[in-house]
Amino acid sequence: MIPPHPNPLPRWGAGIFFPSMPSWETKSKDPPLPFVGEGWGEGKMNLTQSRINCRWEMTMKKTVTEYRVIYAEIDAMGVVYYANYLGWFERGRTEFFRELGIPYTDVEKHGIITPVSEVYCKYHKPARYDDLVEIETSVSSFKKVTIVFDYKVYRKSDRTLLVSGYTRHGFIDLEGKIVKIPAFIHDKIASLIEEGPSENEER
Repeated sequence: MIPPHPNPLPRWGAGIFFPSMPSWETKSKDPPLPFVGEGWGEGKMNLTQSRINCRWEMTMKKTVTEYRVIYAEIDAMGVVYYANYLGWFERGRTEFFRELGIPYTDVEKHGIITPVSEVYCKYHKPARYDDLVEIETSVSSFKKVTIVFDYKVYRKSDRTLLVSGYTRHGFIDLEGKIVKIPAFIHDKIASLIEEGPSENEER
């Protein structure tokens, strides 16, 4: 019997997705059996016992936004002021919505806004004037009324990781009342999730 996954994926029908799920390995001499751990979405992911290592990963497609640092963003130490990276996060998620085919202006036209309720930013290396950076944006999870965007900012010339972080957002109407993620947004994001065997799978 296969043990329950230490980080089980919630049922897909619940509308909860965790694209950056850790890989899991199992070895067994038993004949193949479908994985039936609690919380897994039947028909969407099946891990089996086998005589080989089995690795399965899910990833979220990313959008990449290029941006060149300007003087107005530099502080007295000659590097980008720490708070300005949050503006880059916003730039990244704005383009994420645009590439979904639903510019954020269209979201607002539906009477929905997505205020930030939590933010985290890890500074790895400083960005400097005239650096061309790439802002990678993806969705790491979304529930009924919240969504989490993940960000990684690289210097394009040498792929140095400058900043990583995330923002959590709620969905509210124009009166400030919490609402569910609209179906037209939910379905678009769900379509970006990829699943399949990892490159390290032994065949």
